[in-house]
Amino acid sequence: MDNQLQHVILSNGKIANFRQAKGKDLFEVLRLANGEPSDITKLLLARIITIEEKNITEFDIDDLPLEDVLLLIEKLNSLYPFLSQKKK
Repeated sequence: MDNQLQHVILSNGKIANFRQAKGKDLFEVLRLANGEPSDITKLLLARIITIEEKNITEFDIDDLPLEDVLLLIEKLNSLYPFLSQKKK
């Protein structure tokens, strides 16, 4: 990801900004998720996204409309494609 802030516009018009993730974000998420793939995605989103410049939690993501969650996951996968690669 380049230094330019990436963002998506949610269904309610609010802006979700993605900051550049760091190794410490990934390692903390892996520790907390205990290998559960869906938790890895959700926890990483919660660590690197702000909505309307406010930090969010995984519980905030749980409460978003499905179309917004899918939009955030799609953006995350476009920024960090290795997260969505399946093992062969």
